[in-house]
Amino acid sequence: MIQAPFGLAWYQGDIETNKYGVGHQRFIGRFSIETFIVAQAPPAPAPLVFNDSPFPNAAINPVTNPVQLYHLGLWFNDRIKALGLVQLV
Repeated sequence: MIQAPFGLAWYQGDIETNKYGVGHQRFIGRFSIETFIVAQAPPAPAPLVFNDSPFPNAAINPVTNPVQLYHLGLWFNDRIKALGLVQLV
């Protein structure tokens, strides 16, 4: 299992599971060499849509050079249950 820090991330959605750990969701993404994150200078205000813990929105977009998005990351509520229970189709 990869350890933090992970760098910049793109949140796509949640998968709710039943008491057996079974859940389904459809996510559509377009990934290519042209998929990247960039924020040019100067720093600009960012919309505060979600301001609750544990991950409130940043109020300012930080300046960053282009960062390519080539990886898929999955996060789980329970690390122990996640080990060995992930089946990607």
